Order: sequence, then C-alpha cells, then structure tokens
Amino acid sequence: MNHFRPLLPAAAALCALAGAAHAAPTQSLTLLGETRDYTDARSPLSTVQLEYRRDLGTTDILVAPSLNRQRIGTAIVEAAGGAVTIDHQWSPALSTTTALGLAENAGIAPWLSAQQDFHVKLAVHAVVSLGARLVRYRSGDAVFLNAGVRRYFRGGSIAYRLTRVEAGARGSLVAHLANLSLDDARGSGRTQLWLGLGSSAEDRRDDGRMLSGKDWAATLRRVQPLAGPLSLTPAIGYSSLALSQGRVGALSLALGLKLALD
Repeated sequence: MNHFRPLLPAAAALCALAGAAHAAPTQSLTLLGETRDYTDARSPLSTVQLEYRRDLGTTDILVAPSLNRQRIGTAIVEAAGGAVTIDHQWSPALSTTTALGLAENAGIAPWLSAQQDFHVKLAVHAVVSLGARLVRYRSGDAVFLNAGVRRYFRGGSIAYRLTRVEAGARGSLVAHLANLSLDDARGSGRTQLWLGLGSSAEDRRDDGRMLSGKDWAATLRRVQPLAGPLSLTPAIGYSSLALSQGRVGALSLALGLKLALD
C-alpha cells in the first residue's frame, strides 16, 4: 500500500472538488486486474488498477491508481502509478478530454503520459476529434497526433481514428484504430470491439522501442450488469508486435468489477 500513498492527496483533492460542485453527482468504483502474456521469453506483465469515477453533469472525473508488476530475470520489478482524466462539456458542440498519468520509472510502463483531445459535434449523430498525447518511456519519448470521427446510431456507435506517431529514433509511424460499440437491446450491457493497425494508443506499449507501424491488435470488451449496482467488465485482446528480433505475440486478459455508488 505504500506505493499508492503519494496518490492519495491528489485523489482526495479531486473528490473534495467534486463534492463542492452544485450538480447532483453519480459515482462508481471499479477494481480491474489485467495480465499480458508474451510468446517470447519475457515474463507476463500484470496490472492492478482501482478506478473512481464521479460524473458532475458537464464534468466527468476519473482517478485511477495502479500497480504494474513483472519478473525480469530473477527480480520482481514493480511500477506504481496513477492517472487522472477529466472530460468537460464546454457547450453543446464542444467538449475536451484532458489526462495525465505518472508511474515509477522502472522500465515496465511509461513513466509519463499527457493527453489533450478536442471533440466537436458536427451533426446530430457525428463527433469529430483532434488530439495529441506525449508518452515518456525509459528508452525515449513518443508523440501521438490523432484525428478521428465517431458516428452514433440507434443502439451503438462506430468510430475510426488515424494516428501519426513520432517515435524519436524509430522515425514516424502511422496507426489506424477502429471501434464498434453495441448496446444491449434490453438492459445496460454493452459490447465493444477495437481493431488496430500500427502502434495506436489503445494497444499499450511497455517500452518505446516496441513501437512499430507494422503491428496489429484486436480487443473485445464486455460490460455485463449483475445484481443491483454491480457489473462485470471482462476483456480479451491479442497483439502481434513487429520487433527487431521478429514478431512477438501478446495475449491480454482483463477482468473488472464495477460498483455504482449512487
């Protein structure tokens, strides 16, 4: 628990800010565990994350402390960290997403991630997004510049995002990401599918040297309501990484338990 002690003041401050707002909030708490298993000799990477979300109407705040863990050689390496994401609706046509993530510089996760996205509603059922994201790995920096569009329809939405990745010594890369989200006809369940080509933001990298424009990835996620305020969020994903030593596969399995607090 000592790993998370530096994150508590920031979380408490955000909760106090949310409590002072005049809008009636809705809150949720999610415990998420994920393991990422590689097909080469490296050990699996495990992540545990606790997400607290507070919706104030025009502003949505997410606070997420996390712990990454991986065996390297005979040693167990851990990287504690956390992220804060703020979504704000400035007007019926304009909203923004601002995110900041920090972690211990242990070489198994980015130690800094800063993101700013702008979302513009162009039509009743379409939103265009522009944004940038800076990621600092132990091996160097990478900048993700993205543009995308999401089209809503009855029962879900479909989206596409084009990303240009400036990866330092690795040069410039181009990535594509498609997303399909389908709501259950009855109830509040949801099924989401991501398909990516290139090093997109949805397919995380643990090291900047792993970035490539020749990768591909697929992720399937389900939000399954349970009894009362509980819901289950399982996910499965597979990535094929084009590394210098050849292709390496990475299978990701995740399971989350979400509790609605009000």
